[in-house]
Amino acid sequence: MTARCTPIFRRSFILLASRRGGFPQQRLPFPSELLLPRTFSTSSPFLASVAEKRSSSATSSPQIPLPEDVALSSKEAIPDSRVPIHTLRGVIHESTLKAMTVHPFKHTHMSPVQEHILPLLPDLALPHDQHPSTTSPSTSHHKPRDLLVKAKTGTGKTMAFLVPAIEARVKAISHHVESSLEQLKATGLQPNLSDRLTATRRFATQQVGTLIISPTRELASQIAVEAMNLTHHHKGFQVQLLLGGESKGRQVREWRGRKDIVVATPGRLLDLLNSEDSVREALQHAKLLILDEADTLLDMGFKADIERINSYLPPTPQRQTFLFSATVSRAIQEIARDTLSRSHKFVNCVSVDDSPVHAHIPQYHTVLPSGQDAFPHLLRLIAQDQLIKLASTDKRGKSEPSKVIVFFNTTKMVQIFSDMLRQAQSALPLARQTRIYEIHSKRDMKQRVRVSDGFRHDKGAASVLVTSDVSARGVDYPGVTRVIQMGVPAGRDIYIHRVGRTGRAGKTDGRGDLVISSWELPFLKQMADVGLKPVTVAEVKRDVEERAAAVGVSSPHLASLDNHAMSISSATNALEISEAYMSQLGFFLGHIQSLGLVQPDVVNGVGKYFQDLGALEAPPMMSRSMQERLRLGSAKYERRGQGSRGGFGSRGSYVDRDRERGGRQQATGLGNICLQERISVVGASRA
Repeated sequence: MTARCTPIFRRSFILLASRRGGFPQQRLPFPSELLLPRTFSTSSPFLASVAEKRSSSATSSPQIPLPEDVALSSKEAIPDSRVPIHTLRGVIHESTLKAMTVHPFKHTHMSPVQEHILPLLPDLALPHDQHPSTTSPSTSHHKPRDLLVKAKTGTGKTMAFLVPAIEARVKAISHHVESSLEQLKATGLQPNLSDRLTATRRFATQQVGTLIISPTRELASQIAVEAMNLTHHHKGFQVQLLLGGESKGRQVREWRGRKDIVVATPGRLLDLLNSEDSVREALQHAKLLILDEADTLLDMGFKADIERINSYLPPTPQRQTFLFSATVSRAIQEIARDTLSRSHKFVNCVSVDDSPVHAHIPQYHTVLPSGQDAFPHLLRLIAQDQLIKLASTDKRGKSEPSKVIVFFNTTKMVQIFSDMLRQAQSALPLARQTRIYEIHSKRDMKQRVRVSDGFRHDKGAASVLVTSDVSARGVDYPGVTRVIQMGVPAGRDIYIHRVGRTGRAGKTDGRGDLVISSWELPFLKQMADVGLKPVTVAEVKRDVEERAAAVGVSSPHLASLDNHAMSISSATNALEISEAYMSQLGFFLGHIQSLGLVQPDVVNGVGKYFQDLGALEAPPMMSRSMQERLRLGSAKYERRGQGSRGGFGSRGSYVDRDRERGGRQQATGLGNICLQERISVVGASRA
């Protein structure tokens, strides 16, 4: 019987994501009819776009305890030996090997991460009661079941953990089926093919094989597509994808099918665990837990969620666990102690010589004199990048494209500055040739996929992506020439993740700019070793003027950029300014301690910033009840004028909405006490 195609596999999300391989040798696109319903189950219509690249070295060492962050010297790092994948023949299932080397993938050699994980097979994939560590405890350190892997995005790690997961599922099903058939024989019955299929189906639908937890919907989707491709030749294998923002009812219905591999974001998974008995029951038998991008999971505040999810799973060592992280901080070590076996294996695939992106690209910080300088300075930084590219040419004498990403901390800031940039486009050197893209959490997944893919494949002279942190980690945009961060991020790691969008693939011509106000300066203490160089607004202005003259660019708006930009920002709707103020204030109040800021300075500074940005007579106002909650009942925050009660759809104002919560919004810091508050905003009059 020929399997029919389901409409979902014709969506661009699946087709485009499936074309992105994690290795140098890209497989050819294949038609949607090859993606059969037996292989993949999802209600997600959006694109995952983590482009993986090779790292240069790898090694392994026993287990934690570890120092604050582990790294190998160049002498310790094992060189890339380019182990052929065909060496796994007879070790892994032929269907898995076929997917890796013939179709859909056409790989010939392992990546460095795979070189140190896949050789642990077949023992790594054995059921708990058959593993050497169980039958012979003295071998547990030599043949571990649990892994802590330090590896960057782009090292082939997704395939490195999926192959053992698939092999473990194949062995678990085979072990269960053979046991079931033996029981039938013991009753005097002769098992037939129908009995075998029934036993397989019952086991595969009632028990989860592998649970993979990913911090974002985009990354979860990428993993699901990779799993779908690797199981393409395994008859009946199914991948379940549980994401927030998608139909919960549809996910529950699809849960009735096989549960060979389950990929989920923490929020939606917890939601289903709390409400669906079938989800709880199936996960009670999960054989393997994989935490991907564990450092990002912690950065995004998922530690408590991971602990709760872990409580629903079988305990170690009955349950096997792989933990993958780009860093091994103390927080990661704590998670490792809670989830991994004491005899786990530590695999380090990051050497000292394999420096992070932020270590080899120039980075600058600018302290704005006032909020009214924010938009003009942003325009100049974009103009500066375009002028630099206009002055440089490739071998064919053509100018290189300018590709800039601008990060903001909140959705409302992304919306306002995107609108202003479109209005000020004529002031840029490449003016009409510049495309402005906008991504934030208020856009649905289809829109985000379309915009993300448009920016990624933009080959024009200039493009600008204005985004929140939905584009900070894991999503690859090739050819990014500059990253601009407007305001300090939620922490040092977020800064590094953002700036890591440029200078990719060994390129050294990227640049990072951090634009802050004076009250945000304490954050720079955390960045002392990064090498941020100070540059003033005046210095950037002078540089832009000199570069424009050098390449012969003349624009009346560029010459009078300050006035042009300020006229646009001052014309922004007062209510929008107030909404942006409340969202930005909520963000900083939720991160005061981690950023080393002082609450009065934050409140005064954010208010003054938006007063200057919007050319208001006074800072935007908070409601009286909000003043009391924040203990800011001074006279200057008394309500003035008349305003309208009623929120502005501002759950995101006091919630970091751009942290992927799997469809469940969660407040941070002081945001908790503000979540139910309906903020009263005064439409302040303009000067």
